[in-house]
Amino acid sequence: MTVFQGGGPVDGMELLHQKDKNRTVRIDRKAKTWTAVGEKQSSTMQSIDPQFKITKTSETAKILGYNVTKYIGEGTEAGRPVTITMWTTTDIKDIDVKALASQRTGAGNRRFIPEGVEGIPLKVESAMKEGTLTMEVTEIKRETLPAADFEIPSDYKEVK
Repeated sequence: MTVFQGGGPVDGMELLHQKDKNRTVRIDRKAKTWTAVGEKQSSTMQSIDPQFKITKTSETAKILGYNVTKYIGEGTEAGRPVTITMWTTTDIKDIDVKALASQRTGAGNRRFIPEGVEGIPLKVESAMKEGTLTMEVTEIKRETLPAADFEIPSDYKEVK
C-alpha cells in the first residue's frame, strides 16, 4: 500500500493506493470525504487518457542523494497543451513502480507515470497556460504502519 500526502494547495488531501482492492482513492481529511481515482468520471470531467510524447534527456542530477534523469512529456490534457518535466530515479528498488505508474492524476485522468518513463519521479513540473505546478519529494521514510492506516475511515463519505 502506498500513501502520498500533500501540502500547500492540496493540504489535507492524500492519495491512497490500496493494492489489495486494486484501487486508488483521494482522501480529503478536512471534508471527511473520499473519491475513487481513475474510475469513470462525470461527463464534465471525462476525457480520453492523453498520449504524451515522452523524451528522455541526457540531463541528470541528484535529488535526496539519488541519481535522477530528466524526462519531458508534451501533449494535451482536457483540450489544453501541457508540458510535464519529470526527474526520475531507478535507484530505489523497494517501491512497486507498476502500482505507482497505474495511479491516475490531473483533469485528463492521465497515468501518474506516463508510458516511456522509467523509474520513480522525485520531482515533477506540470506547465500549462494557467501556470506551473512543481512537486518534489523532500523525504523518503521507510516504516511499518498499521493496516488500519490504509483504510478509509467509516465516517467518511464517498464523493463520485
